Amino acid sequence: MNTRQVVEYVRQRASGFTAQMVLDLLDHVHKVVLSRGLAQNYVLDGTTGLPPYLATTDGTYTYDCPTDCLRTEAICTESAVGYSKYNYGGKQRYYMFNGSQYYALPIRQVDATAGSLANVTFVDYNPGDTTTTYLHLYTPKPTDLTSVNVEMQVPERYALDMAHGVIALIRAQKYGADMEYEAWMQRTLPRICDGLNRGAQISTNQVPMQSENKEYGRRVY
Repeated sequence: MNTRQVVEYVRQRASGFTAQMVLDLLDHVHKVVLSRGLAQNYVLDGTTGLPPYLATTDGTYTYDCPTDCLRTEAICTESAVGYSKYNYGGKQRYYMFNGSQYYALPIRQVDATAGSLANVTFVDYNPGDTTTTYLHLYTPKPTDLTSVNVEMQVPERYALDMAHGVIALIRAQKYGADMEYEAWMQRTLPRICDGLNRGAQISTNQVPMQSENKEYGRRVY
């Protein structure tokens, strides 16, 4: 099922809702899914297999993220020498890219909003003048479903799950009960994320977690 078919499927089950109303709710559900920090959705350079580099300036700690960035997941460096004191006694987190290990540095990040770029701040560490030291691993902004001709960024096998999320929202709006949508958030959403994360080659050495819970503990939208 494509976007148009999902909208029609929902409209057949939701009297009184126009195609545009359904599309607006589908856009919301789409953003809920795609904003979860899915490992296979991270931005990687197709020629290197690595996240893009973050250019830094000596004495500057906070940086605006690219316009397509929703949230920074990690700032990584290939060598952990000199960063151990910033680990605060915890287990050093790392990511694997192309079989090599890259260490995550302590950062503070702010999500993008409708009116501002996401940004990231190095915590208690001056990054210096660099262009090829820090890898910027981030979740991109989901595509806006502005038309039924704009396709969703999820595999077709999840189309009905997306539709049922919209139907749950409609029922909450019509009848004032959000239990069905809460059930969708608690059961269906993690299952979608689990499926999308399976096979991803990005990993950490943190305490093992279920794949549906990896790397996206913060709720957005």
